[in-house]
Amino acid sequence: ASGNSLAVGEPGNSRFLAYDWNAATAVWDLKENLDVPDAVDLGSDVKFLSENFLAVGAPSAEQGKGVILVFQRLPLGNWGLVGNQITGGEGDALGTFGTFDGTVGSSGPELVVGTATGLLQRYDFVDGSWQQRYSEDLGSPITSVDIASDGETDSVIV
Repeated sequence: ASGNSLAVGEPGNSRFLAYDWNAATAVWDLKENLDVPDAVDLGSDVKFLSENFLAVGAPSAEQGKGVILVFQRLPLGNWGLVGNQITGGEGDALGTFGTFDGTVGSSGPELVVGTATGLLQRYDFVDGSWQQRYSEDLGSPITSVDIASDGETDSVIV
């Protein structure tokens, strides 16, 4: 990553903001200001999957199921939603701070998420929609997830 992009979550205002550094003016230019009142706490976590993909969590949305929204940088620098939102199950609180990470593989964005109900799941964006590729019940709430990439495969650390 170049260090020229910045994402900020404001869950108290149910929004996230994305900025790009403008070297000519030495100012962060606002590129996205997404306010989604129905998402309750949108921006509880924001995570770059790459320089051009960004995931945003809202764990209280959908009556505590939680959602993750993934955005892709568009040609003019603003951000557009990739597919539909990923929605958790009953009590999952999907999108809680620190419980999702991802990367962009050869076929597109990939996410690994942990839930408050103990599920570890992987979602890949394939053929225009998010598809769950893996799910395992670890038996207790997952409080952090990180992906380490060796350039060829991705490993999940829980």
